[in-house]
Amino acid sequence: MKLTQTPEYTMITKISPEKIQSACTALTIITAAAIAISCTGQTRNTFTFNPAERSSNTLVIWAHSDIQPKRISQRSYYESAIADTKQTFKKADIALVAGNIIFHKNSASVYRWFLDQKKKSGIPRWYEIPGNTDMNDIANFRKLVRSDTHYAASAGNILFLFMGDEDTEPSQYISDSTFRWWKKNVEGAGDKIVITVTHGCLEQSGLFGAISPDSTIRNSRRFAEVLKKHRVDIWISGGTHIPNFFNGKMKEQEELWGTLFINAASITKELPSGVESAFLVFRENSQECLIMLRNHEYKRFDKKYNLRHALSRPFTWARVLGLD
Repeated sequence: MKLTQTPEYTMITKISPEKIQSACTALTIITAAAIAISCTGQTRNTFTFNPAERSSNTLVIWAHSDIQPKRISQRSYYESAIADTKQTFKKADIALVAGNIIFHKNSASVYRWFLDQKKKSGIPRWYEIPGNTDMNDIANFRKLVRSDTHYAASAGNILFLFMGDEDTEPSQYISDSTFRWWKKNVEGAGDKIVITVTHGCLEQSGLFGAISPDSTIRNSRRFAEVLKKHRVDIWISGGTHIPNFFNGKMKEQEELWGTLFINAASITKELPSGVESAFLVFRENSQECLIMLRNHEYKRFDKKYNLRHALSRPFTWARVLGLD
């Protein structure tokens, strides 16, 4: 939950209905946040982070998507992002690819090039899902990258739920059987921090891309109804190629129990977007996640868009890093 600063009030003789409604809304948000903190018995424990320093009590996740080089010359975008990440971060633990590694059909050579870049990154754990363009050559995705298109993984007390595209249409299709699998995992998450990764975003996410049906998950409402009852801490997606300065790439949705939606796109450089991605940093025993947006082309963080997100519970390395 995100706390809203309560304004100072002075004596007035008349209060408009709009001001009363606004005050009631603010009070509701503050009360809900206070309840969430009291239930966990924890404070957020704000921390500082220097990517140039190696720390054993942090978990660094690189979230990115939409690599999809249309020609060989465009491979340089991803190669520069890999090099920039390796140079900037002393330690990165996990890379998440939210779809669209390739663009064309019969792209086995592009998948193999992608695997070479993974090796060069020095990042030990990689998790990928297919986006709609990967479905153009899903056989080679399954053969070369990953056989499963929906699966779970864990790092410490974080539960990752991955759901890839299931057809070639721009809007993401997730079957009812995959949805039921996700719902069962969310409902049974218990004491875990839950992160969902898809290619499209939810219509209810509030992200800039949600205004376009081509960028969303079909029948998003079924997911939103679950989010109203069960906490998913973070939802990462791709698909919408917009630059960080659009300020529409992250959104905390209070009505969906405070889920933070992140658009991690895109690596491919298409005007007006640059070569951009997101980094998530978790610290042992902290109930806060630091999200930093990176422009790899200019080798800088867009610091004014950094966000500190309150998690449902503190992160801990209590569980061994690995695949469930």
